[in-house]
Amino acid sequence: MTNININLSNVNDMINGDMETSHKRITMWMQYSASHWPVAENLNLAVERMSCELNALSFEYHHETVYGNSAFDEESVTYYMKESEKCDLGAKICQKYIYNVLDLDEFCTLMVLADLKRFLENISHFLPEDIVNKFQLNDPPSYEDAGDTGEELEVENTENA
Repeated sequence: MTNININLSNVNDMINGDMETSHKRITMWMQYSASHWPVAENLNLAVERMSCELNALSFEYHHETVYGNSAFDEESVTYYMKESEKCDLGAKICQKYIYNVLDLDEFCTLMVLADLKRFLENISHFLPEDIVNKFQLNDPPSYEDAGDTGEELEVENTENA
């Protein structure tokens, strides 16, 4: 009989630090798969590429809930499932635009409502200026957006200045 020693602190670290590790794995896989997606030379190709990215992200988030270390943590599972569903919806919205079911304004509206504005910001240089202005693309991140990117925004105290 083989003795197996399990260090509980290592298991706890794996579960608690899993979101960061998972993000690194997703990023590495996405960099490899992105080389096979359409090159964004115009708006339609940029939306096709966005659709590929959203499909890949949806798969990765779903895969992480089932097979990743986060499968043991209910909060992580909920987060990854929500992100998977959001990316899946975004990919469907992209396909509707590609097949001319949605016009550009409807496409952008639905992407913003689906909380996928950051993907629109990535293709904003292909969008007409009126659309960029209407949806406030390329604006500095707001306090609500900071949670999506993992960045912390510094707030300057001007009362005592």
